[in-house]
Amino acid sequence: MTDADVPVVTCSVVEDAWPALESVFSELLKPGSQVFLGASFVELHRKVYRVCASGSFVGVDPNDISPPEELYLKLCSLFVTHTRALAELLSKTRPCQVERSHVAWVQQRSEVLPNPTQRPVQQRKTELVFLGGLDSSDISSSKLVQIFASFWSAYLQALEGAARVFSYLDRTWVDQASLSPEDGKSIRRIPDMAIIAWSEEIFHSRGGLIGQTIALGLLKAIDVDRKLRQCVGFPDEDLQEDELVDAQTIRNVLHCIMMISDAYNGRSLSNYSSTFPGHSSAKVVAFREGTPPDFFRAVFFNRYLEATSKFFQRESIVLLDRFTIREYVKIVVEDVIPAEMNAASRYLGENFLPSLREVLEQRLVNDHVLHLTSETSSMLENNDIEDLHRLFLVLSPVEGALKHVHEKFRTYVEDMGADAVRLADATSIDAERVMTFVGKGWNTLHRFRETVELAFDNDPGFLFALDNGCTRFLNLTPHSAKILAQFCHCCLDCFEMKDNNLLQEWIAEKDDDAASNIGTTVGLCLDRASKLFRYVEAKDIFQAYYVTGLSERLVLGTTVGLSFEIELLNHLRSMCGTEYTSRIQRMLNDIASSEEENRSFSAALACPTSSNVPIHHQNWTISGIDFSSMILSANAWPFGAEGPDYGCFKFPESLSDDIPLAMKEFSDYYVLKHEARMLEWFFPYFQITIDEHLAKERPVTLVANLYQAAVLLLFNIKNCWPLSEMVQHSKLTQDELGPHLDFLTEMGFLCRTQTSLEDLYEISDRDRSRASEILFHGKLLLAAAYWRKVRLESERNGWQVEDVTRRSVADDRRAQLQAALVRILKSQREMSHTGLVEAVIRSVTRWFRPSPKDIELALDTLIEREYIARSPNNRHYYFYIA
Repeated sequence: MTDADVPVVTCSVVEDAWPALESVFSELLKPGSQVFLGASFVELHRKVYRVCASGSFVGVDPNDISPPEELYLKLCSLFVTHTRALAELLSKTRPCQVERSHVAWVQQRSEVLPNPTQRPVQQRKTELVFLGGLDSSDISSSKLVQIFASFWSAYLQALEGAARVFSYLDRTWVDQASLSPEDGKSIRRIPDMAIIAWSEEIFHSRGGLIGQTIALGLLKAIDVDRKLRQCVGFPDEDLQEDELVDAQTIRNVLHCIMMISDAYNGRSLSNYSSTFPGHSSAKVVAFREGTPPDFFRAVFFNRYLEATSKFFQRESIVLLDRFTIREYVKIVVEDVIPAEMNAASRYLGENFLPSLREVLEQRLVNDHVLHLTSETSSMLENNDIEDLHRLFLVLSPVEGALKHVHEKFRTYVEDMGADAVRLADATSIDAERVMTFVGKGWNTLHRFRETVELAFDNDPGFLFALDNGCTRFLNLTPHSAKILAQFCHCCLDCFEMKDNNLLQEWIAEKDDDAASNIGTTVGLCLDRASKLFRYVEAKDIFQAYYVTGLSERLVLGTTVGLSFEIELLNHLRSMCGTEYTSRIQRMLNDIASSEEENRSFSAALACPTSSNVPIHHQNWTISGIDFSSMILSANAWPFGAEGPDYGCFKFPESLSDDIPLAMKEFSDYYVLKHEARMLEWFFPYFQITIDEHLAKERPVTLVANLYQAAVLLLFNIKNCWPLSEMVQHSKLTQDELGPHLDFLTEMGFLCRTQTSLEDLYEISDRDRSRASEILFHGKLLLAAAYWRKVRLESERNGWQVEDVTRRSVADDRRAQLQAALVRILKSQREMSHTGLVEAVIRSVTRWFRPSPKDIELALDTLIEREYIARSPNNRHYYFYIA
């Protein structure tokens, strides 16, 4: 900008007001000035008002300008003259060598003042004070930055005063003139004009050399401060503390660059609350919206990030050479990154800090990801939660850095859980091995679930890796579903619960009070079983074995409580849906409806005339027998026709004749009440309650099946029976009586004496130590204990899936696959082979994971049955036949 840029005019109104205004603002421009407008503000504002109120007077000469414009030009000339003097002074210093190639950031200049074609304004010399401490000799870059900051603080002080005093001029003449510029004039509001003048005359003067020098000096001051803080990587460098620049000075310089950026980007500074913070209260640099302007990035921020990147690239290598990986991660998380971010936050705003953190994470973490994750397995093995948490904190912000830890975590979980499933490969699985399998599986899941919570803050990636690892090791054996079903049976069956000491010990390891409370014990076991169940793929096999155990518990009355059965049912329903648990729900509904039917039947017997259902045998009375039945749906319960038909079955003579009569009466009652329904009695699970009075001081209640009751009631006639007479009187064969006689002898109810002719049996109560094992709710459950013994003896032959269950599961899977194929093709009409297979797998995966071979067999079956057909144009496509 040349002297011709400033036109010369004369006006008495302006000449009267300007000397006082010039005197005040010349003093304000001095660094360290303590001038405060105070009461003089009103007088100064009044002078500006008089100039503006004189109107747009224009003389005869068309080149004459109005008083408001003249006052504006004089104020502009004051700022321009001051900034030129500062630029001349700063250009004489030589703090460092600056190459011309580094001045590429200089932006296109914007004209602030009227163009040179206008008549120049008569200039007045302005004396610069408080510059005596600066000469042309070399000074340090830190000293130059401090001097520049002091000049800027004084300039802001004057600018703040000018914005207040000349506010009326801005609101009237400047705003009106800026809307309709004439003759190439570019009129800006006074704060914007002053900032552009500072930029044009200082930052951009002499090819931008001064601004470049200030920027490099600022970067060097920040670098010195960083090296003194991060001294590990720079032990041999000679750093002088006098080269430091305080954060307030750095804030002031960055505030200057930021305001220039706003001015060049067309943002008005007049209404910007932090434009005039004062020389002692400047806040950190922050832009009102968006990313930092290009000017600020080019002058400072990009170079600042580049210098930070180079520094910490070297620093990270030195730290890794001196410390172990765990120590390095701890230093980075707790010291290096927080210290750098805290230092930067003293002079940079929040919108700059994310970019800085990205650079730090790139150099300190991302460049060494493979090395930092090399000890993950060791940390997991030693369960170092703190080290794992720090490793997670340092890796989580870096995109893709955690994938290595996810894979190592999944592999370690799978390896740890593999020991449990190896136990299931044995030919025989007893209760001890079942508990060991489930115990190790639960311990693995529980341990690493805590690790994910404490060390990895429940990160979704680690939760997925945990689920994947547990799914893999729990399904390494095809027997995992059956083992888990047997574990649930052990928890819910009263006999299994009492016999299984390992179950009690396992719970006591976690909770000493839990083992003493059967309800708490069962609740904890079911909760753990349900959490392991979600990882089992063959859920249909689990259902088949669980239903078998549930039917045994409900029919024989050995369940620890229906509330626990319902609790587990709710867990299964939440994971697999109502379709999966519909069969279990029907079984529980049958138990509830059976109780209601028994109450109705008892009420009808008590008062036949008031019953809605006619009772044909109205003369029949119950003679000391409490009859109750359990009505089960044939399609829900896993029972076959194992017993003889009612028409062929002969009750033992030792039993009361009232039992067949009661069965007949109930059948007639039920058929009349529920039309189109038929009852089929299932004799193997009949139970008869007998009161034994061998010892008057301790009578015992026995719950026996038909054969056991027939044997025991014989001893009401006499105390000793040969085997041949027992067969004759009971009307049962020796093969039918043999297993039950052996069981009663083993339990201590009978005493067998071998003679030369045949075995003799007599009643006994001398040795019943084993009878306490089948005591439940004050009753000796002989029938339930017998069936449990038969089941255990059959399982000792091996752990293979029984033929009946295996065939049932295979048939159900084929039906589900065919139904899924028809359903999918019916909705899509035509699909490729690959797409159809993927869709079927997604459809049935909540029950089991089918193999491609099974799907192909189902496809062939449906093609033969003409439900679907291959496309004639492409045999790899299938379509649905309507």
